[in-house]
Amino acid sequence: MSTEPNESVAAPLYGLVLAGGRSRRMGRDKAALAYQDGVPHARRTADLLAAVCERVFVSCRADQESDPTLAGLDKISDHFDVGGPLNGILSALAAHPGKAFLVAACDLPFLSAEALATLVAGRDAAKTLTVFENPLRDNFLEPLCAIYEPEYLERARAVMTQGLTCPTKIANALDVERLRPDNALFLDNANHPEDFEKAFALLSGGATVTVEYFAIFRAQAKRSSEEIPLDGASLADLYERMRVRYGFALTRESVHVAINDAYASWDAVLRPGDRLVFIPPVSGG
Repeated sequence: MSTEPNESVAAPLYGLVLAGGRSRRMGRDKAALAYQDGVPHARRTADLLAAVCERVFVSCRADQESDPTLAGLDKISDHFDVGGPLNGILSALAAHPGKAFLVAACDLPFLSAEALATLVAGRDAAKTLTVFENPLRDNFLEPLCAIYEPEYLERARAVMTQGLTCPTKIANALDVERLRPDNALFLDNANHPEDFEKAFALLSGGATVTVEYFAIFRAQAKRSSEEIPLDGASLADLYERMRVRYGFALTRESVHVAINDAYASWDAVLRPGDRLVFIPPVSGG
């Protein structure tokens, strides 16, 4: 007596936070940025994945394994001779054969439990990849919030022989399940300081300080003032961010600072609504 074959069982689903980038455009580690409640976003992303995945790992470079931001999280180091997030994805699939991975980049500040639930519910384990189309980008595939089935490893490597190493281009060359989100905000990533500041302001309730620029600072920043999210950074760290972003030539040691029209020390505590002025050295006599 013959029986119909059973439907194939979906591979166990693990989570992977992509945190191995060098954050050159941001100017500081994107995995360590805190958008809400002071929690580094790599950890918040790992917590979100843990709700829908059996295990969660962080993809990182070998030199990040002792990074305190990632302390206590299971890690998978990059092992392939390919750059970018593809290295992390391939390394995870190679390290855990037979497992699928829900991959999420660490620079998605609006990622939510609802978005991940939609992705998991829409998973087609018979396809190589389940991925969102971004309606705000002409239905561009967004492979850094997607589910990768075990066979992706070999199928992607075959496509790579054609010179493709971009996850989006590889996805376009494979048989994938495409999902359309009701709200694509969670697909917005934060690559630049201004992206972080806008996302932080939206997610944190808008607590900010105002920085006013005069003299050489105004010339180099090309603005007279701006609002900066108050994300727990020290006054000294805030100045360093501005120095990196705008190329300020003056180091902190040669600059004075005033808070609300009164000179302050660099270890002063910032509060919502404070007004800051960086004061360059005065020349002449």
